[in-house]
Amino acid sequence: MLGRKCTRPNQRAARHEDVLRALRVLLQDVARTAELIGVATGHQALTTIRSRRVPLLITDYNMPVMSGLELTAAVKAFAPTTYVVMISAYDSAELQRQARVIGVDTYMMKPFPLQRLELIVRQALGSVSPATGAVTGKKTF
Repeated sequence: MLGRKCTRPNQRAARHEDVLRALRVLLQDVARTAELIGVATGHQALTTIRSRRVPLLITDYNMPVMSGLELTAAVKAFAPTTYVVMISAYDSAELQRQARVIGVDTYMMKPFPLQRLELIVRQALGSVSPATGAVTGKKTF
């Protein structure tokens, strides 16, 4: 299904592969100048973000070695304008509170409608300041 748009409005993404596939399709359509960088660990994400300006980070909460919370805290320490979307299967008010405190801009529960992810990416990438690379999107929890 890579390269084709989701035509079912209620289609949901739950697995890592579904999210990556949806992002690849979305970015082909939304931001022809955007680059999707997929990494396997939080440490790889940190290395990548330290070496280049990344306006949008989409991370899962549950990752090996480093959680999405730890990744977000590290990224916000040196790139505070990076817009962070955290995806999680955990329905926890405490986790959402922690995410808000460390700077997660949008928290999404799995499974989620692909259209919601599309809207968030469009808003985040559409509001990137060319001068600073800062994303001026609003926070959604």
